[in-house]
Order: sequence, then structure tokens, then C-alpha cells
Amino acid sequence: MTYIIDVIENTDGIPSNQKTQMIAEAKCLRGMFMYVVYDLFGPFHVTLDPSEINDIEYVARPSKEECRQWMIKDFADAIPGLPGKTNNTTQWGRLNKGFASMMLSKIYMREHEYDKAVPLLESLLNMGYRIDPDYFAPFSEEENDENIYCIPSGEKADNELFFYTTP
Repeated sequence: MTYIIDVIENTDGIPSNQKTQMIAEAKCLRGMFMYVVYDLFGPFHVTLDPSEINDIEYVARPSKEECRQWMIKDFADAIPGLPGKTNNTTQWGRLNKGFASMMLSKIYMREHEYDKAVPLLESLLNMGYRIDPDYFAPFSEEENDENIYCIPSGEKADNELFFYTTP
């Protein structure tokens, strides 16, 4: 993702609003992957400087707080450039402000920083997300107002993301 962000930033001819969204999506994805790896293995090194991508030098494991700050920065940087709620739109299944806000709030809640998480969670309500009164609806209706982020699968698209990226 660091490489992709660098390529997008240095490519001419992409309209600025599209470039902003593409960089936001890449940062959100990088934040998501960091969160998954952090959740499984704890702190780990990530190359955030494009000039260091090809370095093969051993880098010591960062502190928990340093790794946490990388995730917080990626999600916080991504939120302004992402589209709002994408449920029931042609953009359904794309990264959005709701997903980035939810992930950022999870990071804060893990460390009991509820004062930082609450505004993010309230923003989800302001975006139109809600708990469906029918418990089974989120599992039977693809596009409802309870699902914050879904990776489309089945007839609309294959879903092999984690199969290829997390083994």
C-alpha cells in the first residue's frame, strides 16, 4: 500500500478528487491490514516511507504505541477523503467513512480511550447506520443500514481477499 500511495501521489493526469479518494482508500486498506496483523501478532514493523520499500535490512519490532499510532494516522488521514455511507448505492462494498471511523474507534476502545471513540461512533449514527430491529435482516439482506462494511461475495463478486492476503 505504501508503494501504491506513492505511485498515486506522483502520477499526473488523475483528477484531484479521484486522487484524494484513491489515496484515502489505500491508507484505509493499509490501516486495516495493519490492524489485522497487529491483532494476531502484536506490534510489527511497517515501511511507511516509499524510499525504504526495497530495503532488506532487519528492523527491530516497534513499540506497541508506535504501531498503534501508525494505524491511527492512516485511518484519520483516510476519513476526509472517503465517500460517506455506501449502503444501497452503486458504491456498495467500497471503503467508506463509516468503515474507517469504526476501525479507528476500535483502536481507541482497545486502550480504553472511550472519550476519543464516542465521537467516531456517534458519527456512524449521523451517517445513517442503525441497528436493525429484525435480528436476521443483516444476514439475509445484502444492503441494509446495519452493515458498516461488507466485502461483496457471491454473484456480485468473488471474495478471495483474506484467502490470498492473510495466510
